[in-house]
Amino acid sequence: MEAIADTDARTGAPPRRRALLLAAKLAVSVALVAWILHRAGLREVGHAFRTADPFFVFLSFCLFPLGWIVSVARWRLLMKALGGESDYGLVMRSFLVGIFFNNLLPGTMGGDAVRVYQTARSGLSGARSVAVIVIDRFLGLMALLLFAAVALVAEGNAVRRSPSLPYWVGGGIAIALLSSWLLFTPSSRVAALLGRLRAALPERFRGLFDRVFDALFAFQGRYGVLAKGFLISIAVQALVITNAICLTSALHIRVAPINYFFMVPLALFAMMAPVSINGVGVRESVWVFFLVPFGVAASTAVAYAWLDYGMILVQALIGWAVYAFSYRPWKAAATAASAANTATAAPVSEGAIS
Repeated sequence: MEAIADTDARTGAPPRRRALLLAAKLAVSVALVAWILHRAGLREVGHAFRTADPFFVFLSFCLFPLGWIVSVARWRLLMKALGGESDYGLVMRSFLVGIFFNNLLPGTMGGDAVRVYQTARSGLSGARSVAVIVIDRFLGLMALLLFAAVALVAEGNAVRRSPSLPYWVGGGIAIALLSSWLLFTPSSRVAALLGRLRAALPERFRGLFDRVFDALFAFQGRYGVLAKGFLISIAVQALVITNAICLTSALHIRVAPINYFFMVPLALFAMMAPVSINGVGVRESVWVFFLVPFGVAASTAVAYAWLDYGMILVQALIGWAVYAFSYRPWKAAATAASAANTATAAPVSEGAIS
């Protein structure tokens, strides 16, 4: 990353491209929010906020620590599986700092960058540190897809309202299963193919190939660890969905809980698209799209989207406090993590929990 920064300083081209990309995302966010508010009405959104039930908002807030504990448990499980070891308190602080970088800076890669940095501090190589965070994210996505599939089967009305939903969810599951087979199942054919590919490379590229290979297949055959990580991911995503139910209940939205098991995963997938600033604009549009067919006013759907994002920002502020006042190791990594924030794509935080 330091080399990239040096290149930026000499040429000035990458910063200009990043600035243009940031401006484009900002324009998309502003345009989407303006369109939604034109449809919903800012005054009506304010009214929905004023009538919110503070008990359910407080209940949502109480879910935060549970989400942090479960998410950190998954991270440490994967880290230890590859031989890394780190103090629980330090990993928890790293996780909170990651939430800050993800949500209070103009990009969504910083959180994963600081988590890779902390994983590397546990004694793992850079390639394996990346593998831990990638698999951590991948298991979360698998749990989301499972919830979406089960909910679509259980709630036939959703399919009737949006006939294309099963194809999107089914396609996602097919891709995830194929990726799981390639990444986690030892295969002599795949190994032979990769061996021939390595032999065809010039000598100077083989070291890089070996590092990439080590990262991609670091968890191959580790089925026990992966199963535990997947179960933990189910708990993480269950908390995310419970949080959505709490916040919609605060706004007096009456939608059967089963519907959130497909709405929340699909909303999170939509917000991963790198087209706006931290999902702003996309979040509001998605929730209007999902909730209005249930008879929810567009203004109330927007109020929910903002309340949900507000709870995420509360967590980000907690992460900022940890970063600013009690976490010195991150001072040395601030430049590298900030540079990663300009990347064009990354997963959005898993709801208002992790």
